[in-house]
Order: sequence, then structure tokens, then C-alpha cells
Amino acid sequence: MIPFPTINGILVFSINIMTCWMGFSVYFQKDKKASNKVFGIMAIFMLLWVNFAYFARIAGETNINLATNLLKVAWFATPIFFALLYSLVLYLSHKQKQYRALTFFCWISGSTAAILAGATNLIIAGTRYESNNVAIIYGEGIFPFLILVTFLIIATLGVLIKEYSKSAKTEKIQLVYFLTGLLIFYILNLIFNISLPIFFDISYLYWLGDYSTI
Repeated sequence: MIPFPTINGILVFSINIMTCWMGFSVYFQKDKKASNKVFGIMAIFMLLWVNFAYFARIAGETNINLATNLLKVAWFATPIFFALLYSLVLYLSHKQKQYRALTFFCWISGSTAAILAGATNLIIAGTRYESNNVAIIYGEGIFPFLILVTFLIIATLGVLIKEYSKSAKTEKIQLVYFLTGLLIFYILNLIFNISLPIFFDISYLYWLGDYSTI
């Protein structure tokens, strides 16, 4: 049987290849739509999230401080990724101007959450290595952080569902695919990146949430 660390590495490598291919192919399309650029940038932050979280787990066995700093980078990238995801929904539905106020608050929320996670100990106070896994020691700001991220999720789904009801038939088909992937991603992250590690101290299944970004 292939050991899980090897499988984990194969999964991360595969995600990197697929994401780079998708990001470059979309970003450099001839029409140069704003949505293409947003998707390309979003792919970069997705890779920051997935790779730094993965390397943190590797580093944790020998250098717990390095693991903490790597996880802070991953958690810095995560809210920005969510904000870009919201922006992508706006561009796909062609409603950038209609939601200017909401967009402002979404980017304030995403930027604030990213800075708190990456530059302070309020979100990630530290890490510990136990049972061949790196577990996060959460800081006092973890719940405000989750509120900010939840706001981004609700805003994204709210806009997507509202615009779906107004869309033409061909656009509805595209939005259904996008919404399906989005819901899978949100649900898996809610279970494996939030509920289990924060409320039940079960962190070894983090990869199911992280890798669902694909």
C-alpha cells in the first residue's frame, strides 16, 4: 500500500499541474476578459493556500516555528481567494456595477482577515506536532476571522443565486456547474477546515478541505 504522505504529495503535485494549466489557459485567452484575469490571479492564491498548508505539515515534524509561519501564509491567502471568488461571480454574471457597495465590504473583509491571519498571532497563535500531524493553536481572533470569511461566502452565494434566477438559459447552465462546484468546496471546508479542527480538535483531515479548491 502506498503511504499517505506519498499520496498527499501526488495530490498536491496534481493540483499544481491542473491549476497552472487552467490559470494560464484562461488568463492568456485572446479576448482578455476581466473575468479571465480574476481567474488567473485566483489560481495563484489557491496555490499559495494549498502549497503552504502542505509544506507546513512537512516542516512541522522538525521545525514547528517554520510550520507556524507557513500556515500563516496559507491563511493569509485564503480570505483573498474567497474575495477573488466573489469577484469572479460578479464578472461571470456581468453585475460589477450593481454590487459596488457589497464589493467594497467584501474586499475590506477579505483584506482584514488576510492581514490578521498573516501578520499577527490573533488567528494562528502557534502550532503543535502530535500523532504525525501539525495541529493549529488558534488565537483569540479566530471567531471574528470566521465571521469575515462567512460574510464572503454568503455574499458570493447570494449574488450567484440571485443572478441565476435572472439569467438566460445558456448562462443558467454555466452557473449551475459553477454553483455545484462552489457548494462542494464550501461544505468540505466547513467540515474539515473549520468544524472538525476548531470544535473537535481533529486536524489530520485538513487536506479534504484544502484540496477541494480544485
